[in-house]
Amino acid sequence: RQQMAEGCGLMIWDFDWSLVNENTDFWVRGATPELDFEAVRSKHPCFTEQMAEVFDMMHQAGCSRQHIEARLQSLPVFAENIEAVKYLHHLGVHQAILSDANTILIETVLRAHGLEDFFDAGIHTNPARWDDGKLRVRRYQEENACTQWMCQPNLCKGDVVQHILQADRFEMVAYVGDGGGDYCAVSRLRPCDHVLARTGYRLEQRLREAPVEAGLVSWEDGQELLDSIRLIFNQVCL
Repeated sequence: RQQMAEGCGLMIWDFDWSLVNENTDFWVRGATPELDFEAVRSKHPCFTEQMAEVFDMMHQAGCSRQHIEARLQSLPVFAENIEAVKYLHHLGVHQAILSDANTILIETVLRAHGLEDFFDAGIHTNPARWDDGKLRVRRYQEENACTQWMCQPNLCKGDVVQHILQADRFEMVAYVGDGGGDYCAVSRLRPCDHVLARTGYRLEQRLREAPVEAGLVSWEDGQELLDSIRLIFNQVCL
């Protein structure tokens, strides 16, 4: 891939409970509230395979693509997070999404909010596609050798961050996250970088116990996140 044009930094967004204010995989299940997905959890150790079966069950129950898309369009998002994405774009900041959801769920939500064209550094997640009305999803990575705390077998976020940092020279990187799977990602950041960790969630708790080189900024809601993003990137970009 070609090196990205020089900007004034990079923002990497986790998706669930970070860019959006819900878990997309669990939110989409609400399109078929009559189905019981509990047995799927013990059947597949990898969450991506669990969701592949969930989508199969939803399809068999008659849940259409249109029904799933309508459900996703109602997924909660802080208005300030939408503003933050647009503000960063205006500043010339490159943006990426790094998520254990899947391409269809993420792209559907982004289109619903007019954000589909703002992530020039890519959407790194489990690939999904529509197949005759059924949503199919597979792993981003078949396997990875990472032994970091809470790192997932189908997606080592640290691998992705490392690849991004090696491919392009960014003056500063900020990472918005909340979950245990984000810890491996932020452990690859540099002292000049920032972690924007959601207050009270696993990532922030882990960083209090085992700090990384990047600076820690906590945020509780969209306004706190937007204020922190402005403070961090205005110093670099303006």
